[in-house]
Amino acid sequence: DVYKRQGLIRWFAEYPGQTAPLSSIFSLPLGLANRIYFGKASSAIMLLGDAIDDSPIETALSLDDLDYIPLVKLCVSRLNNFKKRRLKKRPAPSILLIGPSGVGKTSLAALLAREVGVGLLQVAMADRHHALFRKTNRLRNFQLVENFVKPKDYLILFGNVTSLIGARFGPADDQSSVINILQSAKVPSIWVADTSRVDLDIVRHFEIVIKVGAPPLAVRKEIIKNLTRTLAMNDEAVQALAQNPHLTPATVKRAVSVIRSCGRGISKEDRSSTMRSLVNSMLISQGHAGVAKTTKRRPEPDRSVAFSLDLINTNIELTKLTASIA
Repeated sequence: DVYKRQGLIRWFAEYPGQTAPLSSIFSLPLGLANRIYFGKASSAIMLLGDAIDDSPIETALSLDDLDYIPLVKLCVSRLNNFKKRRLKKRPAPSILLIGPSGVGKTSLAALLAREVGVGLLQVAMADRHHALFRKTNRLRNFQLVENFVKPKDYLILFGNVTSLIGARFGPADDQSSVINILQSAKVPSIWVADTSRVDLDIVRHFEIVIKVGAPPLAVRKEIIKNLTRTLAMNDEAVQALAQNPHLTPATVKRAVSVIRSCGRGISKEDRSSTMRSLVNSMLISQGHAGVAKTTKRRPEPDRSVAFSLDLINTNIELTKLTASIA
């Protein structure tokens, strides 16, 4: 028991400032220290402190909604197999999701965790004072989380790792650190990058690499319906939003959040037009085309002029003239 507690102390000593102070470890009862050491207590999560981001990650998507993304069902099968039967000679599965911002990579990670039936722990990018961690500190946080949780109960989400695995990542020592983490992985993890310009020497060590793009029209329409359900938007507005190929779930979610925060300041009749205006401003600011207008075109006015031949003053009979022309 003493050695187990000393093992915890060594972790806190090796990564100072990332978690609870050392004094909290000395005061731990031996029973709790045992459970934390073996990864059998949720109290271990509390001790991780700034190493994890406890912001909730939820998704209303299902596997059927993501049929357009290859290998998703394969990921579920691989994670389920690891959960049931861990192969000691093989590292835990590491999955890399690559794609532009806002296409739903984080939501995909949440869906995988839900389908497998495990918790999702997100490695923090900044501490509680919003100070960003350095690259080396982020890697240490990942290792800290990995050594404190039970492998079959959690899935680690390592978001925004572009700076860690990018083509201009840094010195060879830094690259070897990432490779060593992947080769000795103990807990299944999902790494999220916002670019395809990644270091090939690092990428080849991931077990599964998935490129995530904008969802197709049918999926975009279903996502918009789910996200705007509380706004009671009309079908015409939903269809217009879905027609834009650059529209991402994150953009829709952000616009919905703004409208909800306004409360009764926006009437139900104006919600559709307000939604389109918000989405338009976001898309245009990103260099994309805006959403097509949903207003129906007014019918063209009848420009024909009604007249009668009897109203024309002439010295010939116009009726006989028109008959001869016909």
